[in-house]
Amino acid sequence: MFRSRPSNWHNPLAEKDGTPGVAFRWLEVEGPIYDEKHAVAQWFGTSTDITERQSAEEAARKQTERLRLLWEAASELLTMEEPETMLRSLFGKIAPHFGLDTYFHYALDEEDGTLRLQSSAGVDDVVIESISKLVVADGICGTAAALVFGKLFFPSFSPTAGVLLSLATFAVGFIARPLGAILFGHFGDRLGRKRMLIISLLVMGLSTVAIGLVPSFASIGVAAPVLLAVLRFLQGIGLGGEWGGAVLLATEYAPPGKRGLYSAFPQLGPAVGFVLGNALFLVLNAAMSAEAFQSWGWRIPFLASAVLLAVGYYIRMKIAETPVFQAALDAHEQAKVPFFELWRRQPVQLILATCSFILAFTLFYTITTFCLSYGTTTLKLSRTTMLVEAIIAAAVMGVATLGFAVLSDRVGRRKLCIAAAVASALWAFPLFWLLQTRSPLLIGVAMVVGLLCFALLYGPMGAYFPELFRVRYRYSGASFAYSAAGIIGGGISPLVATDLLARTGSTTAFSWYLVGVAVLCLVCLLFMGETKDSDFSDGLGARPLDG
Repeated sequence: MFRSRPSNWHNPLAEKDGTPGVAFRWLEVEGPIYDEKHAVAQWFGTSTDITERQSAEEAARKQTERLRLLWEAASELLTMEEPETMLRSLFGKIAPHFGLDTYFHYALDEEDGTLRLQSSAGVDDVVIESISKLVVADGICGTAAALVFGKLFFPSFSPTAGVLLSLATFAVGFIARPLGAILFGHFGDRLGRKRMLIISLLVMGLSTVAIGLVPSFASIGVAAPVLLAVLRFLQGIGLGGEWGGAVLLATEYAPPGKRGLYSAFPQLGPAVGFVLGNALFLVLNAAMSAEAFQSWGWRIPFLASAVLLAVGYYIRMKIAETPVFQAALDAHEQAKVPFFELWRRQPVQLILATCSFILAFTLFYTITTFCLSYGTTTLKLSRTTMLVEAIIAAAVMGVATLGFAVLSDRVGRRKLCIAAAVASALWAFPLFWLLQTRSPLLIGVAMVVGLLCFALLYGPMGAYFPELFRVRYRYSGASFAYSAAGIIGGGISPLVATDLLARTGSTTAFSWYLVGVAVLCLVCLLFMGETKDSDFSDGLGARPLDG
C-alpha cells in the first residue's frame, strides 16, 4: 500500500521583488515498489498579471483550488499497485480538466521514480515537424529538378541533356547523405538524439532556403549550377542525419509492440512532403504565367521554408532525450567511434539493410521524379495533369504507409517487406504501359499502385531499421543504411531511367532494371531476421511509457 503526504507548501501570494510568487506543491510517495520517497507529480503556475494585485490573487486562488483537486484525486489513485498505471490514470483523468494535456507531457523517470515534466511539443510535434521539413527538402527539390532546373541552370544543353544534368544535381544530395549519416550518427550515438536533430535542421533548412536565392545561368553563368550543387550537397548532409534521428526518437519512446505505429509518423514524410510541395507548385503554376513561374515563381516554396525552419527550431529546443538512449548513457554504453564499431560488429546486417532499401528509393523517385519528366517531355502531357495524378497517388500512399506500419506490429516487418518486393517486380512493366496510354485515369492507377508497393516496403522499415542495430550505434546504423540506399535508389535510378529512355526510346529496359532492384531487395530480406519482438533496449532497462 502506498503512503502519501503533502510537503513544502509555498504561499501562492508570496512576493519577491514585487512579483507574485509561484504556487508549488509536491506529492510524495512511499511504498513497496520504491525503497525511498520519490516525487511523482508536480504542477506549477504563475500569475499572468503583475500590475493588478486583485488579478494576481484571483489567479492564485484558482490555482490553489486546482492543486487541492489534484491532491484529492492523487490520494485516491495512489492505492493502485502499479505506479506506472497509477500515473497514466491520474493524468488521463485530471489533465484535461486543468488544460495540462494541452501544455504538458509527462514521462516517468525509471531511474529515480520521478515524473519528468516535458513540453507537449515533444515527440509528436518533432515527428510532425520532421514531416514538414521533408516537404521543403526533397519534395520541392525533386519537382523543381524535373520541371525547371534544366532550363534555368543548363540552358545551353539539349532538353534531354538539361534534364539529365538537373537530375544529376538532384543526385548530389543523395551522395552527401551517407556523409551526413556518419557525422550525425557519430555524435547522435555519443551525445544524444536531440542535439543532432537540432543541428541537422539548421544545416538542411538554411541550405533549402538558399537554393531559392541562387541566380540563374543567364545571370551569373557557370557559377549558378555550381552554387546549386553545393547547396544541394549541404542539404544532403543535413538530411543524412534527419531520418535516422526522427525514427529513433519515435521508436525509442514507443512501448513494446507499438514501434511500428510510432515509427509510422516520420514515415509519412515522403507522402506529406510530396503532396504539399507539389500542391504549392500546382497553385503557383495555375496562378501565374509560364514565364513568371520559370523566372521567379519556382523560388517561392524554397523561400517559404524559412517559416518551417523557425518553427522547427523552436520545437526541437523543447524535446527531451529518449529513455532508451538515456539508459545507455547512464550505463556508459556509448561507443567511442560508433561507425567503426558498427562495421566491426554488424557488417552483414548493415549491407543487407542498405541493399534491401534501394528498392524503396527507386520506386518513389521513379514515380515522383522520373515519371513527371517522362510525362511532360516525352508523352507531351500537361504539367498540371501529371502533378494532380502524382499528388493523388502520394496521398493514397500516405494512408497506406500508416496502415502497413501498424500492420507490421501484428504480422512482422519482414513478411510485409517481402510482399512489397514481389509486388514491385510484378508492377515494373504495367507501370509504364499504363502511363503510355495517356489516359488520366490509367495514369492515376499506374502511379497509385506503384506507390502502394513503395508504402508496403517503406511503412515497416521505420521500425525495422532501428530494431536491426544495437543502441550504442543505432543512429549510425539506421542513418547510414537509409542514406547509402538513397544514392542508388534516389540519386542514380532517375538518371538511369532517363538515360535508358534516351538510348532505347523505350521504357522496357528500365522496367527490367526495376525487376532487378526488386530481386536484390527480396534476396536481402530472405537473409534478414524478424525483429518486431526483439529487445529494443539491449537489456538496459529503459521502458518507454505507453500512451
